[in-house]
Amino acid sequence: MSGSSFYNDAEKYGPLFYRVRSVTNSDGKVISAIYGKISQFQFDPRESTSALIRFSYYLNATENDRNLEYSGENLFKDDGQQYPP
Repeated sequence: MSGSSFYNDAEKYGPLFYRVRSVTNSDGKVISAIYGKISQFQFDPRESTSALIRFSYYLNATENDRNLEYSGENLFKDDGQQYPP
């Protein structure tokens, strides 16, 4: 943990990829799904009974599209709020 209670597991293990809303056929083959990734995972053990967990995630809402690269385009409607990439 290098002297700090916060540490970033993504630096050690890389991002975590996940699949949600999976639909399979009778053979178990995935026919549709939505893909995402979790990065910048931080863990801070506060006490022996609690901890703080923070992470950034990206979910590509386009069905069956496995592209998880950030294009630089803000996908949020312009509502005057600032959203981090």
